[in-house]
Amino acid sequence: MESKFPELGLKELIFYLYRDTLLPEMYDLLGEEETLKLVLVFGGMKISIPSMKEINDLKRNIDVFLSLSYSQGHETLQFLADKYDVTDVWIRAVYKKMHREYPKILQHLQELRAMDPVHITTRRNPVHGSKETQKN
Repeated sequence: MESKFPELGLKELIFYLYRDTLLPEMYDLLGEEETLKLVLVFGGMKISIPSMKEINDLKRNIDVFLSLSYSQGHETLQFLADKYDVTDVWIRAVYKKMHREYPKILQHLQELRAMDPVHITTRRNPVHGSKETQKN
């Protein structure tokens, strides 16, 4: 006997349950397997993804800091102001801010490099064992 109810796959369930989030769009972008990993690993957590503007702004600020650290002449200041279409006063303010921030960035980078590589898995942790081994 044929069921009058359609079979619902992972895609349909995700699109229904998370219709008010960006998960359906992420499903379309990543595909089923990668979306399933994302849900299994990060399900229930809030994730904040920086905008490209934030990333590009930091990249620009580091460029300003490193350029002025190398040469603080008026030509360098004016070159950076023209390059980023801002005033030299703004360039100086970014340099001052990054003078405090850049050492923190380097420290964080050093800590990241010292860490063991992260292995994300959706498999059960072997330390905890299976349900059968826990019963014995």
